[in-house]
Amino acid sequence: MSFGNITEASAVMVEYTKSTSQTVSSGDVIVFDTKRSTGSDGTSVDSSTGVISLSGARNYWVQASLAVTMSTNGSYEATFQDSAGNTLSESDGVFPAYHTITYPDNFNNSYINHSYMGSLIVDNPTLDYKLVITAVPAGSTVLVETHLFIMELV
Repeated sequence: MSFGNITEASAVMVEYTKSTSQTVSSGDVIVFDTKRSTGSDGTSVDSSTGVISLSGARNYWVQASLAVTMSTNGSYEATFQDSAGNTLSESDGVFPAYHTITYPDNFNNSYINHSYMGSLIVDNPTLDYKLVITAVPAGSTVLVETHLFIMELV
């Protein structure tokens, strides 16, 4: 029996942002074009395709903080997919961000469910990823307040 097992790791914090808002429809990839980091890291984001590359020798916690203005009343969802567009699930370390309005509840009122943070948790990744708006009213806008935060552990 063992207890108190500790593995030392050094962390680098990385932030990707958008310099301009992006008009989106369902299926569009959210792109980031500006990077800030607390040190040397193994991450990159292609500013034209939105593909997120992570070093296969490191561990990551990636959070997408979303700010979306919808073109009409409705719901949106964003999630991480692999670079080929395949859907990933919780067993892959993916947790989607969503803003859902459901009509009606038991009292004939609408109710709203929110999670503005999408997450990806992965050790020694073997895939490249992208953040995709999987549902949104056409012509909605992903605002510059949208950020991608990455904690990289070595």
